[in-house]
Amino acid sequence: VFDSNDVVLAGNIFPLNSSYTKTVWIKLSSYDWRNIMSSILHGANNHYFKADPDGKLNAGHYYGVTGTPTVKDAVALNLGEWYFAAVTFNYSTGEMILYKNGHEVDRGTVSETYRSVIDSSVLVGSMNYQWGWAGNIDEPIIYVHELSAEQIHSLYSAGNNMIMPEETMVLDEWYVD
Repeated sequence: VFDSNDVVLAGNIFPLNSSYTKTVWIKLSSYDWRNIMSSILHGANNHYFKADPDGKLNAGHYYGVTGTPTVKDAVALNLGEWYFAAVTFNYSTGEMILYKNGHEVDRGTVSETYRSVIDSSVLVGSMNYQWGWAGNIDEPIIYVHELSAEQIHSLYSAGNNMIMPEETMVLDEWYVD
């Protein structure tokens, strides 16, 4: 549970110069600038996954005075409601896809200038120790590859306690703890 002042420093775990996927279960309790999983750096070539004051989920690699999200949901999150959110990024093409509850809601292209993220830090519930999440964040995961639409839908519908064939890649090693 985050009160907009809480933050979890996950460490320098973000895959640089690579495709990736971020997935998370979220429940928002108030509107404002609300970061889910973002970098410490607040400048060019950072990464972010957040909700804006209008309650719309969005993500991208650059945010600043002239920056705009690469992908943004057209429908605001309802306060007090759980959502499964995900964003995928293909490093070679720059394509970013935003998902909500297992379904694609937007897609866009990160320009070549901003594809290479330079900050490997990950803050859960904040960016730059500001703009904190208000509500719940559960099961934040960063994959070091781009998940398919089928994999995203499988995670939403089957959860993390079942491995679906669509979630695997050749030479993957899976362990149970």
